[in-house]
Amino acid sequence: MSNSKDKRPGYKLIFRRYRTLKDGTVLDAYKYGFRAWPIWVKDD
Repeated sequence: MSNSKDKRPGYKLIFRRYRTLKDGTVLDAYKYGFRAWPIWVKDD
């Protein structure tokens, strides 16, 4: 699914069903035909 060029140093890729935008709108991945949203987060 992901290639080595898709990796970001210091980050990890997680998947979540819901995503909240800056304006507070919550997006459900199922409503858009996805199982989950890919999200890059800092790896501690």
